[in-house]
Amino acid sequence: MKFLRLFLIAATSLTITAGTAMCQAPAYLDLIFNNFSSFTGNSASEDIYLYFSNGGGAAPPPIDITYNGNSTLTYGTYQQESNTLTNYLSNGIRLADVTNQTFRVTTASSVAIYLAYGSQFSTLATAPGFFTNSSGGLTVFQNFEITRTGGNGDQGNLTNINYFTAPLSITSYNGTTQLQQTQFNKSTSQIYSALETISPASKIVDGNGTTLRFVGPSTYPPAQVPPFQSFIPYMNAANTSGISNIIQNSNAFNTSNGSYNYNFTLNLTTSFTTDGGGNATALVLSGNITTQVKNNGNGSFTTGPTFENASITINMTDADNFNGIVYGQAFGQYLDDVTFGAGWTSLDAFVADPANGIENSNAYNITQNLAIGEITSAILMGFLANDTLVGGTPLSDMPSDEWWKLDPLQAFSEVQPTNDEYYNQWGNEIYDASTNGSYSIPYADRLGTGPLVNSVFFDNQYVTSWQVGIYDPVSVIPEPSTVALIAFGAMGFALARRKR
Repeated sequence: MKFLRLFLIAATSLTITAGTAMCQAPAYLDLIFNNFSSFTGNSASEDIYLYFSNGGGAAPPPIDITYNGNSTLTYGTYQQESNTLTNYLSNGIRLADVTNQTFRVTTASSVAIYLAYGSQFSTLATAPGFFTNSSGGLTVFQNFEITRTGGNGDQGNLTNINYFTAPLSITSYNGTTQLQQTQFNKSTSQIYSALETISPASKIVDGNGTTLRFVGPSTYPPAQVPPFQSFIPYMNAANTSGISNIIQNSNAFNTSNGSYNYNFTLNLTTSFTTDGGGNATALVLSGNITTQVKNNGNGSFTTGPTFENASITINMTDADNFNGIVYGQAFGQYLDDVTFGAGWTSLDAFVADPANGIENSNAYNITQNLAIGEITSAILMGFLANDTLVGGTPLSDMPSDEWWKLDPLQAFSEVQPTNDEYYNQWGNEIYDASTNGSYSIPYADRLGTGPLVNSVFFDNQYVTSWQVGIYDPVSVIPEPSTVALIAFGAMGFALARRKR
């Protein structure tokens, strides 16, 4: 359900020097809610309730969050035999009952925070679903995510990959100094109109005809065809173009003793297999994975092994499965449609060999996910087989890792101005509506600065608070002029889009 992309970095010091002042790491973060919606709490139908996920279900949960002084979150009962809690969600907390609408976050590990508008969840045992026949599916809700365990790299984000119900914003502060801000720059009604035009069938309504949410294309299960465009025509056009792309990126992993660092780099080239009629039948990535080894003691570099035939072949004869792979950016349930070359087996064995001492046991999976993210992002964002000029250079002449660093940032319709079938239209709307401030696709954090907001440390300063802006959900859309006043006038957001 969640596509949480938080990268945790162990804290190396309790104090830092910021300019000339010595700053002590704060013991907690204040999570402050600013309610600019029409849900005022004056009646039960206007209440907003907050729920906190259990961070994985272990007991005690990796959560230390309080409000109203010493009030804590509760998660049902503890199951001793499995060391788990009965509930996925905490008990609901009425926002209007929270002093200064502020929670004190001391510890939170991969915690999703749900806002339920106008009614409470009927069950707390599982994560809320997106379809009306699922648990919580008839409740109007939106969530965001946070990790704050004390590491300087802890982060959180606005999450809209799975579904869209309402705009939110996160603004981080050190005292009164603003550090980061991620927000939507379009009103609820504008986003509603765009998503309804893209895919009317993705709109989820209850028995009274009330719109609950729009469900994104990465959310639909394998057995259910998403009501969004197919990428098969794009792949056939890419095959016809004859353009090959270089899929290139890298991940680095330290050894367990900290002496060395292994950097694995993808060096892959795209091509297609075809049937007798010239239609593409498989997308093929061919090439190798090279290794650079850094001596962390003296900073020197040596060349490690090269893993030849690190190919990936993605079958396209089942269009639904291919589209599921691309939209979900994961192979998972589609492994019968994906074939890996022998180089991946060799890499797996190298990473697993204790003699090499690689600290992260998931290094192989992370490297494989890097490849999945590169090629599926290229398709979803419209970069594959695209010779559009950017800064005088065709995109097709750039390796994939350069696409994500374009300055000014460009993706989706910005690199496919003449064909809206050659990118993820849902992703384009979320990307555009939030200026890349929310997850538009599962791997959106590879694009530019990404949608992540730091929760402990940013720009040589500690984070002392997050302010979360709450705006109207799609279930109660006012007139457009009213939306503009409610959603953006109160906070004085700068609505000018970045130049691209």
